[in-house]
Amino acid sequence: MTRSIALNQVKLKWHRPLNTVRATDVSNYVIRRNTTPDFNSSAIVGSVTKGEFTDSNTSNSVVTYFYWVVGYNSAGAGVPSSMLTVTLPVAI
Repeated sequence: MTRSIALNQVKLKWHRPLNTVRATDVSNYVIRRNTTPDFNSSAIVGSVTKGEFTDSNTSNSVVTYFYWVVGYNSAGAGVPSSMLTVTLPVAI
């Protein structure tokens, strides 16, 4: 997973899991975010069908966010991605 940062905005990009054969093997991705590195108490901030998401609902003050992406298909949720840490705001 990669990220690009703008003022009060985080754009995440990722590739589908390596154990999938076709893009249709994953029906959607859920993006989770927290202000602590704890996946279990993280909140869902979005759901998309492609490998990118822009989080525009961020704080105006200095804050560190922790992000995870979870792929879903007809069998349910996959394993969460590795955690990505982002600190905002960024001086432009």
